[in-house]
Amino acid sequence: MKKMISAALVAIAASLSFTGTPLVSAYDTESAEYLYEKYLEYYSVEETPYDAPEDHVNPALLAKNKELQASDTMYYRADGKQYTAYWEPAPDEHYARNPWCNYDDSLNLIYHDCICADGIYYGLQDDNTYAVAGADYDYFIEKGMTVLNIPAELEGKPVTGIAKSAFSYAKYQWKDLQEIILPDSIQRICADAFNRAFADCAADCKINMPLNIRYLGNGAFYNAMQAFGDTLILPDSIEYVHWNALQDHDLERSAASEYVRLVVPEHIFLTTDGFLRTQDSVDESVVTGDQMLSIIDAIPYVLENHPESIKPYGTDTVPVVNEPTEPEWVSEKADKAQAVKSITIGDVNCDNAVDISDVVIAARFAAEDTTVLLTAQGKQNADVNADGNITGDDVILILRKIAKLD
Repeated sequence: MKKMISAALVAIAASLSFTGTPLVSAYDTESAEYLYEKYLEYYSVEETPYDAPEDHVNPALLAKNKELQASDTMYYRADGKQYTAYWEPAPDEHYARNPWCNYDDSLNLIYHDCICADGIYYGLQDDNTYAVAGADYDYFIEKGMTVLNIPAELEGKPVTGIAKSAFSYAKYQWKDLQEIILPDSIQRICADAFNRAFADCAADCKINMPLNIRYLGNGAFYNAMQAFGDTLILPDSIEYVHWNALQDHDLERSAASEYVRLVVPEHIFLTTDGFLRTQDSVDESVVTGDQMLSIIDAIPYVLENHPESIKPYGTDTVPVVNEPTEPEWVSEKADKAQAVKSITIGDVNCDNAVDISDVVIAARFAAEDTTVLLTAQGKQNADVNADGNITGDDVILILRKIAKLD
């Protein structure tokens, strides 16, 4: 999705960032202006072509039409102009991505720059609090545990966030998982954090909603809703819920109308398009009204108070995107992988060297000498041209490698 926030808007957003905000018992969520300013960095607005004869806000949005599908892009018309509004993911420091984990070549999660305590990985954030990056499921399996209990603090610092995809598909890897307990110190749960966390057994598992939660990202509890029981009550602390944060797409529950009932606070809070869903369509159990502000509701406020943030139609300005520096652990891992690869190609007897003995063994195997036995790794190393067979061509390639002709 395009990003067209001006430098001035970014500066305003940075000054209003909520990282480092202390835990409080009461939230100022009664003011739309408060929420618009606090989440200003999420909005991106540009002026776009408009040929309609009259000015109007999208009437389907104003009427809260339940047939309207959710979108992260909406339109606002005023003063003879049309504006396209985008809702963008939070920047890295607000957990849109999980900066502490990645996949290695075999699709196994690996963690870096983390503290691992009692099987849970934590990443230290800029505000000196911790976010949960993921878990070592083997740790819990070996101990015969069934409950994941996330502590409220680590090393004297509060645990305030769950990073993106931290526990996605958890039960697929930890089949005995029955409950996840979240501390009330958690304020932000990011995109896909518990996406399908309980596999297809959500009704037999439990999870709770932290009482100080402020932000629920895209797909935060996607297909994990049944773990909340019959009813999920969003606490008064909530400020933003992505329309897809609480959806359940299970077809059997859909046919039986067994969706989790969602109870929302009476005060205003932000959603992407003014709706919440716990099923494919708008959840009928949710009272939709003026308390759910969409991104389009913020546009008049942005136009009046931050017009410098709007990208005019027809400009050719291209935003500068600075590519992030590759972490050292990535390059180190690639170097090691390349070093291993350079050794193993042609190492038929798997002795970490390529010499004439490998040529002899490969030649005998290619000649179907049944007395020659190769390990699976040896066969892979002998198939130098990677055609799935060990032939005389591979023998020649090994010889050329020894002679340093390639």
